[in-house]
This record gives sequence, structure tokens and C-alpha cells, in this order.
Amino acid sequence: MDAALADPAARVFGGIVDGAWYYFVTALFGGFVRGVLLPLAPSESPAAQFITTYAEILAILAVPLVVLLVIPIATGQQTAGQRRIGMRTVCYPSGDPVGFWRAGAHVAIAVLMMPITFLLGVYALWRDPRAARKRLWHDRLLGVAVVWDPRRFRQMAQRCQECGYNLTGLPEPRCPECGTPFERFES
Repeated sequence: MDAALADPAARVFGGIVDGAWYYFVTALFGGFVRGVLLPLAPSESPAAQFITTYAEILAILAVPLVVLLVIPIATGQQTAGQRRIGMRTVCYPSGDPVGFWRAGAHVAIAVLMMPITFLLGVYALWRDPRAARKRLWHDRLLGVAVVWDPRRFRQMAQRCQECGYNLTGLPEPRCPECGTPFERFES
């Protein structure tokens, strides 16, 4: 199943495309909020101005994030970066759409924990070069996988990653050809 997982370099490139698109749309949306919506609701008191300022910041940052990243991932579609690379985020191991809470948590972790995730990924690759074929820690936590193509994901799930042996219908989760353990995949 790991062969269908998107490699880290592709995920980074997709993240860069998504980040650039997010900042562009955020700048446009921020100009709209500041130039059109805020002048419609002038406020005199300092408390109202304080609340308006934080509501403005939240709206400018959160609305594009939800529209550009969370909704496409949650509904089984692709973000702009994923579409450019040809990958998508799915539930693991079923391959179904991830839903809104997982998509929101996945995006939040990716945005808020980017440096930590990057450093943990580099450390994992340093310890085990095969780690590039594994799911990242936040993917495991949320039960998702970033894959190349869901059809390929389902087909490759039943093959041994070491020798390619067909693992369909085996009584125990170990390849009889090479002895490599695997996770069961229920279709």
C-alpha cells in the first residue's frame, strides 16, 4: 500500500502551490473585507474597534483557508497543489473522502506545526530511508493518507511492498514469499 503514497517532495511542492494560492486569495479577500465590508459598519467605542479588528483578522485568514483547503479535502476533491501534482487526501485504508473534521485538523496541523513536521520528517528519513514511503505522523494520527490516485491506491494495497506478491485473502498479515508483515486492507 505504501507504494501509492505521495512522496514527501511532491507533498512539499503541492504545499508550496497551495500556500502561494492561499496568500494570493487572502490578499484579495483582505482588500475586499477592509475596503468594502468594514466601512459599512463604523464603530466608535474602543471595545467595538478591538472586536472588529480581531474579527477582521480571523475572517481574512480563516475563510480562504477553509474554502481553498478544508472543503476540497473534506469532499474528496483536490486542493490546487494536489491537483497540480496529481494526489489527493483520503481515509486510510478505505480510500474514502476524509470528512470535515479530519480535513480541518489535517490543514490546521500542516499550517501550525509545519516546522516540527518538517524536522520530524528529516529525522525519520535520516534514521530510515524507507520512511519516505510511509505516512507522516499527523496522517497516522488522523487516519488519513496522501496518495497519488485512489484507484491505484486500492489496487496496490493488496501487494507486498518488498517483493510484489499478491496478498489478497491470506490468513495472516505476513507475506509468504519474503516474510514482510503488512497491514490488512478491507475493501
